[in-house]
Amino acid sequence: MGYVIPAGGREDLRPDEVKAWAAEHMVEYMVPAHIVVLEEFPLTANGKLDRGALPEPTRVTGVIVRPTTDDERAVCAAVAAVLRLEEVGVDQDFFQLGGDSILAVSLLSTLREAGLHVTARQIFTHPTVGALAAVASREDLSVVDHRDIATGPVVGAPIVQWLGETTDAIDGFVQSVVLNTPAELTADALDTILTAVVRQHPMLRARLVRGDRWGFDIPDADEAVAPWQESERPLDECVTLATEGLDPDGGVMLRAVWRRTARQLVLVAHHVVIDGVSWRILMDDLATAWRQLASAAPVELPPVGTSFRRWTQLLERAAFDADSTYYRRPLPGEDRPLGRRPLSAADTVARERLRTVSVGPEVTAELLGGTPAAFHAGVNDVLLTGLAVALARWRRGLGQDQTFAYIELEGHGREPRFVAGSAGFEPELSRTVGWFTTLAPVVVDPGAATDFTAPAYLTAALKKVKEDLARVPDNGVSYGALRHLTGTGFDAPAPQVLFNYLGRFEAGSSEYWQLAHKTGQLGERRDPRMRLPRPWSSTPSPNPPAMAPTNWSPPSPGPTACSPTTTSRLSPATSGRP
Repeated sequence: MGYVIPAGGREDLRPDEVKAWAAEHMVEYMVPAHIVVLEEFPLTANGKLDRGALPEPTRVTGVIVRPTTDDERAVCAAVAAVLRLEEVGVDQDFFQLGGDSILAVSLLSTLREAGLHVTARQIFTHPTVGALAAVASREDLSVVDHRDIATGPVVGAPIVQWLGETTDAIDGFVQSVVLNTPAELTADALDTILTAVVRQHPMLRARLVRGDRWGFDIPDADEAVAPWQESERPLDECVTLATEGLDPDGGVMLRAVWRRTARQLVLVAHHVVIDGVSWRILMDDLATAWRQLASAAPVELPPVGTSFRRWTQLLERAAFDADSTYYRRPLPGEDRPLGRRPLSAADTVARERLRTVSVGPEVTAELLGGTPAAFHAGVNDVLLTGLAVALARWRRGLGQDQTFAYIELEGHGREPRFVAGSAGFEPELSRTVGWFTTLAPVVVDPGAATDFTAPAYLTAALKKVKEDLARVPDNGVSYGALRHLTGTGFDAPAPQVLFNYLGRFEAGSSEYWQLAHKTGQLGERRDPRMRLPRPWSSTPSPNPPAMAPTNWSPPSPGPTACSPTTTSRLSPATSGRP
């Protein structure tokens, strides 16, 4: 809660103006959830602030404040579409409705389709629908970057450098989707559509260049084609068929298998050029190309903003040096081993065990909307609090007093606002295909407790974890750039636990060129020979309204590996269960 009095001449000061200013100039955890504008502060007889006399904000519960302008209507419709809500009011907050930074990228594209232009930064500084509509423009004000040449050699992004340092066995490292296709689809039309997509997105035709530093060579689009074939085999076999046809070193990054009778298209891409947001872009482009073909119009896909090649160049040159201080801070204490021994070269994907724990729609709704809204927090804050509390509770059961959790935090990496200062403009990444993922070590500490399930403790724990995460510089983007692109050294040990909130990826749609199966997340395969980089991975993947699965993946137990008891105790605790 925040209270303000206007300066002289600003009697018309609005709460949303103050909140937007605070979001732009203050760290996230310090931004008040609600702002009340007063004529003057109430004082006690001693002249001190009378906190008891401060009024509560005016709230209209359960009533949608409907839009009154065209821009407000467009933003309300876009937010509702992205979050799969029936209706959104102008006074509602995108993030408190369940939005996250991944969905913010989708919102950028949806608004652009509606003829409205905003930046990624504006979504974060003006999260309420009405405030975002007020700063949106009907004119594209993005800066033309004349140095953006999408083709040619380029160093790999930090995540690609990390992969090259971790393993060389990447042949089977892919992501896949299964899409519905129209009954009227022909072989010629499919060839035209897929070729248009490959020519529009340079990374889909890039050649992987291995060596001391992994990179890419991106050819021109003129001769690019999209390899595909027909097959009526079962889906798993079609994914395998497409995977076997990939050749990242030869520039075959995408393959398709058309199941004509089933009216399905299996798309498989090598993970070094794709991520979850990229799949959303590709699905939108496939749908756009089909609509154009069906209406006998030429296929003209929307332009890409900043190329992936240019993004890695900007990332390498960004002014991140000051952030190294954060990553050089010593840990609060020893991060005691989770397993019985350190990982070895024998711990590969082939030996990994996967445990999935699911919760119902009520818990899912609370995780995605209710709790974040109540505490002015993000979904990441809530889920990471659950993980940290579970680890602290588990450690106490072993007689350990460690409450802090040392986590490798995975992010989506599309964070153009953090390079805008050094670049001189904010890159436009909402339609850029590539592997943007970031990894950064973070420490969160929910604190000690006699009862780790007590509501008062959990409330305090969420606030502490939220503050810890707010201190992570640039959402972790700078760590990979410093370590892998500029060669900055860090002495801290590697975290034992990965946390990756996958975000919402709606599945099971009947629409053409949308996901055909209720997978809950993208299909992902890793080469069985890949070394496991850490003992534990936690990947919550909400798929509202049905469930919120949490995947735990330690190595299978050997003479000295993680025990099944550890897995069974930790995984339910981090999924929202007591």
